Amino acid sequence: MGLRRKLSDIETIDSAKRPKISTKSIASYLSSIDVKRLDFDKEKICSVTLSPLNVYCCLVCGKYLQGRGESSVAFLHSIQEDHHVFANLQNTRIYLLPENDELANAPILQRIRFAISPLYSKEDLDSYPKNCFDVLNNSYLNGFVGLIEPKNTSSFTTILQLLGHISPLRDYVALEASDKISDEIVKRFSIVVKKLWSPHLFRAHVSPHEFLNQVFSAYKSPNPDPKAFLFWMLNHLNSSDPVLRKVLTKNLRGELIRKTTIIREESVENTGRNLKFVRDEASTSVQKIKFLCLTLNLPPMPLFADGFDTNSIPQVNIESLLERFMGAEEIHTKEGIQSYSFVKIPRFLLLHVDRFKRHDDLPVKNRNQTLVKFPNTLELKGTQFKLIANVLHNAVRGKYVENEEVDDESEWGTQILDSNSQEWYEIRGKTVIPRQKELLFLGESYLQVWEALE
Repeated sequence: MGLRRKLSDIETIDSAKRPKISTKSIASYLSSIDVKRLDFDKEKICSVTLSPLNVYCCLVCGKYLQGRGESSVAFLHSIQEDHHVFANLQNTRIYLLPENDELANAPILQRIRFAISPLYSKEDLDSYPKNCFDVLNNSYLNGFVGLIEPKNTSSFTTILQLLGHISPLRDYVALEASDKISDEIVKRFSIVVKKLWSPHLFRAHVSPHEFLNQVFSAYKSPNPDPKAFLFWMLNHLNSSDPVLRKVLTKNLRGELIRKTTIIREESVENTGRNLKFVRDEASTSVQKIKFLCLTLNLPPMPLFADGFDTNSIPQVNIESLLERFMGAEEIHTKEGIQSYSFVKIPRFLLLHVDRFKRHDDLPVKNRNQTLVKFPNTLELKGTQFKLIANVLHNAVRGKYVENEEVDDESEWGTQILDSNSQEWYEIRGKTVIPRQKELLFLGESYLQVWEALE
C-alpha cells in the first residue's frame, strides 16, 4: 500500500505550481489585516465545521476556518469574502489564499505569530516585567495583566495569577514548547502563563477560556474555593510531568517534624481525685511530614462586635500564627500532645489562612474576618522571606430569596509584587490597580506566597 500524503503536504506541493505574488500585491494584502478584530484566546475550532483540526484564522475578519486546500472552508471564504491572509493556529505559519503562498516575515506578521504562540528566552523572562503597549496604544505591565472572568470563576483566575508569578514554574512552562507538552491541562495552563507575560498583547488583558474549559471537564469539586483548586492544580502538575515534578518539589515542598506524646491516666491514692493525667515521655514519637502549603488557624472571632468599621475587626500578626510550626506551641489532640517544627522551609512558602467552616449553613457570612498583619520581610529559621502574592477574599450580598436567609457570595482578587519596582498591584478580573504596601493587610488574606531572599 502506498503512503498517504497529509493534506498540508499536498497543499505545499500545489503551492509550488502557482505564480508568485508581487511585492506590491503582498503589501496590499498586509494592509488588509485588522489586528483589532483578532482574538487568539478563543477555542481553536472551525466556526463552520466545529472541527479542531487544521484550523486557520482569517487575519482580515478574525474568523476561525478549517483547511487551506481547494474546497476547504478557508479557501472558499477567501474567494467569497475577498479575504486573503490566513494564519495556521498550530504552527503560526501565514498564507495567502487562494494563491496558497506562504508570506515572508514582516513586523505585523511577527507580532501575530507571537500573539498566537509567544516564545521566550530565559534572558527575556529575567528582564520582565516592563512597560508595554497594546494595539490600541493602552499601556500595561506584562505579567500584571487582567484575566477575563466568566461568571463565578474568580477563584480559578486568582490561582492562575498566583502560579504565574512563582518564577521557577513560570520559567518552565514559558520556555517549554507547547507542542511538546502532552497533558492538555498543562498545555493550556502554559499558554495562559505565556500570554500573561507577553510584551506584545493585542489587548491589555487575557482570556483563560480554553484553560477553563479543559479544567471544568476534569475538576468536579462542587466547592469553587481557591485553596481547593490550588491543591488540585499542584497535584495535577506534579503527576503530569517528571521534570515539572522536580521543579515543584525543589521550590515548593517543605518538611515538618511532628512530635506526639501520649497522655496517660494514673490513679491517685489518698487524694480527693481518683485520676490524674501525666505525659508519657517515653512514648514520644517523631514523624516527618512533607507539605506544599501550610494552614494558619485564626483565633476565634469575638461573640459581640463593637461596630462594623475596620477598627472593630480583630487583628493578628502572622508571626504569632506561625508559632505553631516553631515547636513552641503544643496542641492537644485525641492522639496526645503534638508539636510541630520546621525541618526544611521551601524557597516559595505557600500559606493558607483558614477562614471558613464549610459545613456551616452560612459559611461566608459566618467566616472569620480577623485581619492578618504581616511585615515587609519575614524571618523563619534564619532565612528572610518577602511576600510576592496575596489572594484576597471579599464578600458580597447574595441573591435575595423570600423568607430565607441567604449566604453572602465570595469574590476573589490577587495582590502581586513587582520585584523590580517594589510596587504592588491588585488584579480583579480585567482591572489592575496599584496598591500601597502599608495597607495590604486591610483585606481578608486567604492565600499567600512568600519567597526566600538570597
